[in-house]
Order: sequence, then C-alpha cells, then structure tokens
Amino acid sequence: MTNRTINKLKFRFEPTQAKECAVEFVPSTGVIPPGKDKKVKVSLILLQSTSSSLKSQVLVETTPYFIGIRIRCASGVFGADPSSLDQIQDGPFKVPEVLLLMKNALMSQDALKAEGIFRLAGEVSSIAKIKSELNAKTFSTSDDVNAVATLIKVWFRELPRPLLQSIPTDTIFNASSPDALSKAYNSMQQPEKDLLGWLMDLLLATSEHQKVNKMTPQNLSICVAPNLYDVSSSDPMEGLVLSQKVVVFLTNLLNWQAEQRTEAAAVPQRPGHAPPASLVLRASAAHIVVNSSASSSSTDAPAPTQPEPVTVPLVEPPPPTAPTDLDSQPELPPALPQVPPPLAESIATVESTTATDAAAAHPAPIAPLDAPPTSEEPSWSPTAVDTEGEPTSLGEAQDHRQSSPDASADPVQ
Repeated sequence: MTNRTINKLKFRFEPTQAKECAVEFVPSTGVIPPGKDKKVKVSLILLQSTSSSLKSQVLVETTPYFIGIRIRCASGVFGADPSSLDQIQDGPFKVPEVLLLMKNALMSQDALKAEGIFRLAGEVSSIAKIKSELNAKTFSTSDDVNAVATLIKVWFRELPRPLLQSIPTDTIFNASSPDALSKAYNSMQQPEKDLLGWLMDLLLATSEHQKVNKMTPQNLSICVAPNLYDVSSSDPMEGLVLSQKVVVFLTNLLNWQAEQRTEAAAVPQRPGHAPPASLVLRASAAHIVVNSSASSSSTDAPAPTQPEPVTVPLVEPPPPTAPTDLDSQPELPPALPQVPPPLAESIATVESTTATDAAAAHPAPIAPLDAPPTSEEPSWSPTAVDTEGEPTSLGEAQDHRQSSPDASADPVQ
C-alpha cells in the first residue's frame, strides 16, 4: 500500500470469512507515513472445492475500499466463463445448461406465482445442497423454490465479469427512451446479450403474475440488479447512486421489452377487413376454384359428394359486374336458390299496354294483379257508337260481351 498524500493514514482490513474460503491480511491494521509504502500479506484459505466470489473491505481513515476476490473451481458451474460451460438453446437464447435446469425446477413447482419469488432467500442448507448438486451435475429439482431463485442470482453475481459491466456508465445513467434502450441492448456482445435476454424473459414471465406474487418489474429489478453490476467505489455515495441507477436501468429494460412483446403480439387490422389471415371456403354443389384475383365456377366439372375445405389467402374481392346477356350466363347450381323476378316487373309489363289497345281488346278495365276482386260496376258511362254492329248503350254492350266468342278469354292474356 502506498500513501501519496502529505498526511499519515490509518488503515484497517475488515475480517472476510465465507463457507467457501477465508481471507487473512497481515498486518490487518497499521499506519502509513506520508509518501511511504506498506506491505500487506494476503492469505486465501479454501474451505470447499467450489467456485465463489466475494469482496474484502479495507478502511483508510474513514473511506472504504473494496477488494474483489473470485475463485474458479475447474469442476464447478458457478464463477465460470459462460462460454466454457455446456450450452443449450432455450427459445431464442443460447445459455449454459445450468440456467435451464434451475428454470425448469421453478416451472415444475409453479414457482413464478409464489409470493416474494426472487426476493425471499431460501434455506442456507438447501442453497448449499443445490449448489453442490449443480456443480456435480446431479441436480434434478428441489421443493425449495426460493433457494433455486437465489442460486440464479448467485450464478449471475459470480460471473467473471458482471453482465451489465460492458455497458457504459453514461448509458446506464441516461438511457430511458426506447431507442436508447434498444441501442444499449443490441450493442452487447455474445454471450452477454443472450444471457441478459434470457434473464429478462424469466423476469417478465414472473411479473405477469404480479397480482399474486407481488413482484412487479420494479420490485424484480431491485432484487436482481445488484447481481449484474459491480458498484464498488471509493466514494460510498457514488456507489449508492450507481446502484440505484442500475435498478432504474434494468426496470426500463424490462418495460421496454414488455412493450416490444405487446406490439409483436398485436395483429394489425385495417377497417373493413376481417382479422383472420386466411379464409376457408367450402364448395356446396359445384366445384369452386378460388385464387388471389377472382373466383369462378365451372359447370363442366362434376360436383364432389364430400367437398373438401380450400384454404386461400384473404384477398379483396373484385366488385361485382352486371351481366350484359342473361341468356349467355351459366345456370346457377341446384343448391343455390334462384330468385324469381320481382313482382314489379310483371306489373310494369301489364301496365305497358296502351290505353287505346286495352280499350279495343277488353272493354272492361283491367284491375291490378294484386287487387282483391270487386263487385262494383265500371265507372265509365255508355257512349253511342255510329259504327254498324257496335253497342250503343250499356245494356247492349253487356249483351254483346256475353254473346261474343272471345268473352271467356283471359283479359290479361
């Protein structure tokens, strides 16, 4: 240790003891004169053959400094370089197999709905037992879901390089917009990018049950973010502010990812269009051929007895066009009912007869087809006619009508 100030400095190393190892400093306390050096002997005593990570603290006057210690065991999966471990594909992410084993252990116990998951610590004995099984590759599952969730955080905490350490501090402090968050995430290199994506996927799946487990994206970030960034600093206030910013940054990342998934899951719909992306048509009597531009029917092909469904893309149908020659159009299939001509056409045909022809062919007026029969006499008055053989009075006109050979003919015909 070197004192480059003009004052003498007192130092003291805090005791460092863990189950995996112990760290000793000799001397543990002392005074360093101005401009002088002080040699301190550091001894590391391993208690278990396992990978681990811990920090030792030294106080110089009243300022704390931290010394990071990482122990890598050749046979362990904690504290190892992720690229050196057995990899497995979990959805779009390629991650070490140990992470998938712990995730499956949580899923099998429906642990994502457990209240306080990733916040509550598991039993110390369970954590040690599961960690030993994971290192020995004999782990299958555990009933202590809090211990498994704790070990997921431990695995990320003991990485040789913290997951978010590759992101610049300015980005962590200022990134809040979707563009800035997307740029920060996509700028990460592999395998860190897949590891962060896998972790956010698990945390978002957990936050979907926040009404039950009380773990919102912000609560999850408070519990997980300290394991993703080394906030050791000579200034305690600076370390506190940095740790808070890391929590906010991870929360923003989770919210951004949630919005991305919502937008990807939404199906775009245009007004007047049905939401399904395909249309299933069923031929009833005639064989119907459907393509992307138009639909046509063929009367030459025999009608199938058991029509098969035809799936075609949903397209905009062409506007119907009125046929120019009704006689040249193919007849409709028997299964499709033919609509009779409107009654108005029949009435229009009857009414097209001129008044002169109607008076000459049918002395009596023609009633509308849909009018009920009436017994009233016609409203016209008799008229004298000079032509020989024609009636000159109302009585003669009636006698003439009864004696006429065409009196029984249908006036309409």
